[in-house]
Amino acid sequence: MLTILGTTEVLSQYSSGRVQFICRKGYDPQNGQYVPTTFAWTGGKKTAIIRWRSDSILSAGDQTETRCNAVAYRLQTYYESDRLRLLSHGIMNRQKVICVTDNLGSSCSGLLFTLRPQDNPDLVLEQLRDILKGTRRSIINQNSGSPQLYIEINMDELLKILLPGDNSGN
Repeated sequence: MLTILGTTEVLSQYSSGRVQFICRKGYDPQNGQYVPTTFAWTGGKKTAIIRWRSDSILSAGDQTETRCNAVAYRLQTYYESDRLRLLSHGIMNRQKVICVTDNLGSSCSGLLFTLRPQDNPDLVLEQLRDILKGTRRSIINQNSGSPQLYIEINMDELLKILLPGDNSGN
């Protein structure tokens, strides 16, 4: 099960760059356990983005940890290559996904993470937008007639929110 978060925690660990995406155990108040969580980490402050829960005992543990690490790696890779500015959703390998795209109106150009069949991709993107404050969205109608949601991430604004008082710029 995927849960989108918006909590913030302060840490005193290293940070290599302006933003580092990491996978660490995060507390899940619903079940009272620590579960793999994807965080954005900036200068000693970590903001939870996605909490990875398991819907069954059979898929617990390694699978959620693996997904958490893979998504943190993808976020970091897209951030470092300046491709984490435009997010959308689409279909890859017959599965709904959250992805990066190069232009408004374009299809997915890189996978962030897959969604469960019952997940609403627009809702997941809206939750991501709410967590990553400093973003805006625009609606584009696809040929299917259903609206396609894109969110643009303004990394400069995100850094101002995550690093209050740091006006050094990128």
